[in-house]
Amino acid sequence: MRVLDLWSPTPRASSRAPVKRRGNGDLVVLRTLRVLGMTLALAALTTACSEGGGPLPVRTDSGVRADGGVDAGPLACLADERICDGLCVKTETDEENCGSCSNACAAAERCVDGVCAALACASGETMCGTSCVVTTSDNTNCGSCGTACAAGEMCTASVCQSDCAAPNQRCMVDTMTVCLDTSSDDANCGACGDACPAGQTCAGSVCGCDDARTACGATCVDAETDVANCGVCGRACSAGEICRTGSCRCDTGLTDCAAGCVNTRTDNANCGTCGMACPSGQSCSDGACSSVCAGMPGTIFCAGACVNSSTSAMHCGGCGNVCGAGTSCGGGTCRPSNDLRANAIPITFAAAEVTLTGTTTDALTDGPGATCGCTSGVDVWYTFTLTTTDIVYFDTLATSTFDSALYLTNSTGATITTAGACDDDSGCTGLFNKAQIAASLSAGTYYVVVSGCGAGAFTLHAQRIANSVSSFIYGTAITGSATSSTVLVGTSEHTPMCTAGPSGEDLYWFVTCGGAQSASLCASDGGSWRRMSGTTGPFDPVLTLFSASTGADIACNDDGGTGCAGADSTLTFGSRLSAVAAPRGLNAFIVDERNQTAGLTYTIRYTVTR
Repeated sequence: MRVLDLWSPTPRASSRAPVKRRGNGDLVVLRTLRVLGMTLALAALTTACSEGGGPLPVRTDSGVRADGGVDAGPLACLADERICDGLCVKTETDEENCGSCSNACAAAERCVDGVCAALACASGETMCGTSCVVTTSDNTNCGSCGTACAAGEMCTASVCQSDCAAPNQRCMVDTMTVCLDTSSDDANCGACGDACPAGQTCAGSVCGCDDARTACGATCVDAETDVANCGVCGRACSAGEICRTGSCRCDTGLTDCAAGCVNTRTDNANCGTCGMACPSGQSCSDGACSSVCAGMPGTIFCAGACVNSSTSAMHCGGCGNVCGAGTSCGGGTCRPSNDLRANAIPITFAAAEVTLTGTTTDALTDGPGATCGCTSGVDVWYTFTLTTTDIVYFDTLATSTFDSALYLTNSTGATITTAGACDDDSGCTGLFNKAQIAASLSAGTYYVVVSGCGAGAFTLHAQRIANSVSSFIYGTAITGSATSSTVLVGTSEHTPMCTAGPSGEDLYWFVTCGGAQSASLCASDGGSWRRMSGTTGPFDPVLTLFSASTGADIACNDDGGTGCAGADSTLTFGSRLSAVAAPRGLNAFIVDERNQTAGLTYTIRYTVTR
């Protein structure tokens, strides 16, 4: 018979798990079982030896056997185990070998990280024996471990008390069962959970008011002081009154007047005494009526408020004096809102004419004035900004009711002296005392000033020929009848209304009151053009009349016919515009060419009438 060698060096599949016990009795049983197991093992070994006829080998920690033989090696344990009494144990958690061999933990301890530590109970619990209990309500451990309540008693608040008897009842309070006297408990009146309303108390198992209070509905009130139930339920005191000894009366500092309790030191209807009302614009202060605006110099009382009549647009110079549209209040007078240069109204140019209305009535004078006529009167201001060199035009020809004047200034307010930038009398038939100005201005910010010999309402027209209308624009206006000879250069910026071409253009601008205008490149009219320029050509001129009032051509001619042959050609391709009615304002003759990109040699004869 072969007996299993208990000292075989082959590692065991697993070590003994830490012993878990609840008391000393458990340890005794486990140790008895261990001894019994070892005894049985030794008996088996002894039998095996007697059957085999040889002595039993004895295992030592060194691996050397007592019979002189040698084991394969020492007993093998896991990395976190050590040998105690010939067994592999984990001293980090083994309660019989806690931290070291044979170091056993007490019954109420556990081995944690090699140290015996007391068992922990939850908050509110106490360790009694090996169990956690609540000693405030545990009948076998009432107040302390081992204190048991007798029959007919229950543990309440850590004390053994007689079991609940009428009129007491067991009621849940938070998480505990408590014996309560429901005949007088306000939170459990007559029955568990029946709480008395606020202000009431429990007596004889019934909720009610105490002797000092009166039941008004479900509420107990002090009728001596309650303003909603003064003296009796439902009698409410008026605003400003208090309830004293069951009667409504005015509070300290208030007087009983017809309207109720008032402070006669500040009440405008009862100032100083009942019935003394302060007039409009006055208020009650320290029992006397005084001006509402007394502490605010420069103000008057209007429409229930103190206003500055020097600047108020609703009460300018006096209550109810409202400044009209386009005006503001200055010095107690309604003046134009653009009376000062700092408040100039911006003008935004468009493709066509822009119209603005205004007035110089009640305006002041803050402009530099000009020398072109009556420009030293009152004035108003407008401003505009150019991003390129453009031709600008303004007039008051429409509806101005006074002898108006116009002039331009730069961004600092200094007068622009360019010819045509200032005008008092336009010279237009029937509109002699109206103004009309135009100038070529470089990029920048400018002002146009409306002034004159008098003051009144006006209509201001604004027109512009932008730099982008033509590849070349002459900086000076043409007037009367004259000629100009030159050559077209540049690239096309303008497309004539009657044809199209790649050539650059020349633009000649002028101002008119609305007369008939003429221009020609035809020899019979005093103009000329050449079909060829050296080897460049052939050329075919085009002539248009452009209006800044509409922002477009109003007339166009490609071939003028009889008398329009070129200086070097019999072809009558020369252009002419004869007596074309131009609208009031800024207009221009534009010379163009339809075949070549540049190079047309020409002479234009023009006649401009006002």
